[in-house]
Amino acid sequence: MTADYATLHPSFTYDEPRPGVLRITFDAPGLNSVGPDAHRDIADVWLTVDRDPDVQVAILQGAGKGFSSGGSFDLIDGMIDDYDRRTEVMREARDLVWNVINCSKPIVSAMHGPAVGAGLVAGLLA
Repeated sequence: MTADYATLHPSFTYDEPRPGVLRITFDAPGLNSVGPDAHRDIADVWLTVDRDPDVQVAILQGAGKGFSSGGSFDLIDGMIDDYDRRTEVMREARDLVWNVINCSKPIVSAMHGPAVGAGLVAGLLA
Protein backbone atom coordinates (compact mmCIF):
# COMPACT_ATOMS: atom_id res chain seq x y z
CA MET A 1 0.00 0.00 0.00
CA THR A 2 1.39 3.36 -0.99
CA ALA A 3 -0.70 5.43 1.44
CA ASP A 4 -0.19 5.38 5.20
CA TYR A 5 -3.82 4.67 6.05
CA ALA A 6 -3.27 4.39 9.81
CA THR A 7 -1.92 7.95 9.88
CA LEU A 8 -4.37 9.47 7.41
CA HIS A 9 -7.50 7.73 8.74
CA PRO A 10 -6.64 6.40 12.22
CA SER A 11 -10.18 5.39 13.23
CA PHE A 12 -9.88 1.97 11.58
CA THR A 13 -7.39 -0.85 11.36
CA TYR A 14 -5.86 -1.83 8.04
CA ASP A 15 -4.09 -4.84 6.66
CA GLU A 16 -3.21 -6.33 3.30
CA PRO A 17 -4.23 -10.02 3.27
CA ARG A 18 -2.74 -10.36 -0.21
CA PRO A 19 -1.11 -7.95 -2.66
CA GLY A 20 -3.57 -5.40 -4.00
CA VAL A 21 -6.21 -6.10 -1.34
CA LEU A 22 -6.76 -3.50 1.38
CA ARG A 23 -8.86 -4.66 4.35
CA ILE A 24 -10.43 -1.82 6.35
CA THR A 25 -11.82 -2.88 9.71
CA PHE A 26 -14.22 -1.06 12.03
CA ASP A 27 -12.66 -1.80 15.41
CA ALA A 28 -14.13 0.35 18.17
CA PRO A 29 -15.94 -0.12 21.49
CA GLY A 30 -19.71 -0.54 21.50
CA LEU A 31 -19.92 -2.98 18.57
CA ASN A 32 -17.72 -0.76 16.41
CA SER A 33 -19.63 2.45 17.02
CA VAL A 34 -18.72 5.45 14.88
CA GLY A 35 -17.41 8.44 16.82
CA PRO A 36 -16.80 11.94 15.46
CA ASP A 37 -13.35 11.12 14.03
CA ALA A 38 -14.48 7.81 12.53
CA HIS A 39 -17.45 9.54 10.87
CA ARG A 40 -15.04 11.84 9.03
CA ASP A 41 -12.64 8.96 8.28
CA ILE A 42 -15.30 6.68 6.80
CA ALA A 43 -16.18 9.46 4.35
CA ASP A 44 -12.58 10.35 3.45
CA VAL A 45 -10.85 6.96 3.30
CA TRP A 46 -12.35 6.26 -0.13
CA LEU A 47 -10.52 9.22 -1.65
CA THR A 48 -7.24 7.72 -0.46
CA VAL A 49 -8.18 4.24 -1.70
CA ASP A 50 -9.04 5.69 -5.10
CA ARG A 51 -5.63 7.42 -5.41
CA ASP A 52 -3.55 4.47 -4.12
CA PRO A 53 -2.04 2.64 -7.12
CA ASP A 54 -1.23 -0.40 -4.95
CA VAL A 55 -4.87 -1.05 -4.04
CA GLN A 56 -6.90 -3.08 -6.51
CA VAL A 57 -9.83 -3.82 -4.20
CA ALA A 58 -10.94 -2.76 -0.70
CA ILE A 59 -12.77 -4.93 1.82
CA LEU A 60 -14.78 -3.26 4.59
CA GLN A 61 -15.53 -5.35 7.67
CA GLY A 62 -16.30 -5.08 11.36
CA ALA A 63 -14.24 -6.66 14.13
CA GLY A 64 -15.88 -8.97 16.63
CA LYS A 65 -19.62 -9.65 16.78
CA GLY A 66 -20.88 -6.81 14.61
CA PHE A 67 -20.23 -4.67 11.60
CA SER A 68 -21.07 -1.25 13.10
CA SER A 69 -23.64 -0.17 15.66
CA GLY A 70 -23.85 3.34 14.22
CA GLY A 71 -23.08 6.70 15.75
CA SER A 72 -21.50 6.74 19.20
CA PHE A 73 -22.98 8.75 22.04
CA ASP A 74 -20.11 11.24 21.58
CA LEU A 75 -21.14 11.81 17.96
CA ILE A 76 -24.81 12.20 18.86
CA ASP A 77 -24.17 14.40 21.92
CA GLY A 78 -22.01 16.68 19.82
CA MET A 79 -24.88 17.30 17.40
CA ILE A 80 -27.69 17.90 19.88
CA ASP A 81 -27.03 21.54 20.77
CA ASP A 82 -24.49 22.49 18.10
CA TYR A 83 -25.96 23.48 14.75
CA ASP A 84 -22.53 23.78 13.14
CA ARG A 85 -21.55 20.27 14.22
CA ARG A 86 -24.90 18.90 12.99
CA THR A 87 -24.28 20.54 9.61
CA GLU A 88 -20.76 19.11 9.49
CA VAL A 89 -22.05 15.58 10.17
CA MET A 90 -24.61 15.96 7.38
CA ARG A 91 -21.84 17.08 5.00
CA GLU A 92 -19.78 14.06 6.01
CA ALA A 93 -22.77 11.80 5.31
CA ARG A 94 -23.08 13.33 1.85
CA ASP A 95 -19.33 12.93 1.28
CA LEU A 96 -19.52 9.27 2.32
CA VAL A 97 -22.08 8.52 -0.37
CA TRP A 98 -20.31 10.61 -3.00
CA ASN A 99 -16.84 9.20 -2.28
CA VAL A 100 -17.92 5.54 -2.27
CA ILE A 101 -19.86 5.97 -5.51
CA ASN A 102 -16.92 7.74 -7.17
CA CYS A 103 -14.21 5.35 -5.96
CA SER A 104 -12.76 3.63 -9.03
CA LYS A 105 -11.74 0.54 -7.03
CA PRO A 106 -14.18 -2.25 -6.18
CA ILE A 107 -15.32 -2.18 -2.55
CA VAL A 108 -16.55 -5.39 -0.94
CA SER A 109 -18.44 -5.26 2.35
CA ALA A 110 -18.25 -8.22 4.70
CA MET A 111 -21.26 -7.35 6.85
CA HIS A 112 -22.29 -9.38 9.88
CA GLY A 113 -24.27 -8.58 12.99
CA PRO A 114 -25.58 -5.06 13.61
CA ALA A 115 -25.11 -2.53 10.83
CA VAL A 116 -26.45 0.97 11.49
CA GLY A 117 -25.79 4.55 10.38
CA ALA A 118 -22.61 5.43 8.47
CA GLY A 119 -21.36 1.85 8.67
CA LEU A 120 -24.59 0.58 7.13
CA VAL A 121 -24.41 3.20 4.38
CA ALA A 122 -20.80 2.33 3.52
CA GLY A 123 -21.56 -1.38 3.56
CA LEU A 124 -24.66 -1.14 1.38
CA LEU A 125 -23.06 1.25 -1.11
CA ALA A 126 -20.14 -1.13 -1.62
